[in-house]
Amino acid sequence: WNLSPVLVAATAWFVVDERLLPREYIAIALLMVSALLAARHGVAGVSRWSRALPLMVLASVMYAAEVLIGKSLYARVPFVVGFGWSSAAVFTTACTLLLASPQALRGIRAAFQGRMKFVVAVNEGFDLAAVAARDRAVSLGPVSLVNAIGGLQPLAIVAFVALASVFGIGQKHLRPLTRAMRSRILLATVAAVLGLGLLRSVE
Repeated sequence: WNLSPVLVAATAWFVVDERLLPREYIAIALLMVSALLAARHGVAGVSRWSRALPLMVLASVMYAAEVLIGKSLYARVPFVVGFGWSSAAVFTTACTLLLASPQALRGIRAAFQGRMKFVVAVNEGFDLAAVAARDRAVSLGPVSLVNAIGGLQPLAIVAFVALASVFGIGQKHLRPLTRAMRSRILLATVAAVLGLGLLRSVE
């Protein structure tokens, strides 16, 4: 999944004629390192490739294409119009892929059973707000930098879980952090701060 910032940075030059400063490419690399450090995991100290890797690569390519197409679209039409049409296109694509996978369709149906449907509905609301905010940022600024900052999501999830554990939320489902995990989180945070500090948009 974290390939998408690299794919966007590599193709934005040709698709949307976007030129970044050398330090901004360094910033993207640091943000990628931060995300990968935070996302790394393993069982019994052994890291393995996920069987979902081909689908994750496909999702990364599709996501990068959607961001770049969106940037091109916002250069031609008002934001509200572009966001509406792009959302409809993404939703239609998602439904098509969902119908092609009976297992995924069963999973979606199971998610809407009982009280879980409220959790799913709230999550979708937050997700829609996040997508709108990202697209608005993309319409105004360099698409490579916006997408690179989005790669910090694994670090944000780790930070949220750590904060939840401080307040005793979900303790029975959380594993205690090992020294190696704490070190990785610290390095991920340092890389994120350095990467964000190098971005023009942050200044």
